[in-house]
Amino acid sequence: MLSQKLTKDAFKLLSIEDWDEKLKIKDSIEATLERWKFFHAALRQGNDSLGLPDEKSREITAMFAEVEPYFLNTTNAAEALISQLEGNSASPFEDIRTHISVISNNEAEFLRGMDQIVNQFEKEAAEKVKRLENLELLLMAITLIILLSELFSYFCLSSKGCKGYNSKIIAS
Repeated sequence: MLSQKLTKDAFKLLSIEDWDEKLKIKDSIEATLERWKFFHAALRQGNDSLGLPDEKSREITAMFAEVEPYFLNTTNAAEALISQLEGNSASPFEDIRTHISVISNNEAEFLRGMDQIVNQFEKEAAEKVKRLENLELLLMAITLIILLSELFSYFCLSSKGCKGYNSKIIAS
């Protein structure tokens, strides 16, 4: 997940001394953050180009509301981290550590909530498939009833016609 990549890249900043390398990681964090924000919004609000529906169940909407604070805390900390690294190379180490700590502390709850959302999506999709399977069985039963009734009426009419024709032949 992108939130995990964001956290991993943020932690890399703690172990790297070279400023150019830190700027590369900052660029990676920035790109990851933009992608994460885009996909999070697409999941919440839907996206035609990604094939994500805009209508969600109440349960999923409530679950997204539960993970939103963790998402916002992480994005705000990542943006502050990016701004700090863009500002100057003499950024206080403790400030960077604070932003990384916020990112790390919110990741687990965000992932737990997103896992629940994915499970709910899967459950709702399975329910829809089950309803479609039941509808398919109903339509098949109706089709068989119609075919059997047509077959029965055809043979009834045929046998009546044959009886009348046989009677005429016998009478002549």
